[in-house]
Amino acid sequence: MSKEENNINVLDELNKGTTMGMDAINFILDKVEDKKLKDVLNVQYNEYKEINNEIAKIYSNYSDKEPHETNAVNKAMT
Repeated sequence: MSKEENNINVLDELNKGTTMGMDAINFILDKVEDKKLKDVLNVQYNEYKEINNEIAKIYSNYSDKEPHETNAVNKAMT
C-alpha cells in the first residue's frame, strides 16, 4: 500500500469516527433535558464538525472524491 493510500485510509477512519460522534449526539440531543449536558453535547458536536471539515480539506490533497460516509450498519451500532 502506498503512502497516499495509507493517508486516505487514515483520513477515512478519522472521518468515520467524527461522523459517528455527530450522529450519536444528534440521536440523543432531543432526548436530553439537562441544559448543562445539552450545552456540553452541542460543544462536542461542533468540535467533531470542525475536525470533519479539516479532514475534508486535507482529503482533497489526496483525492478528488469526498471522504467515505459511514454506512447504515455503523450508524445503527452507534
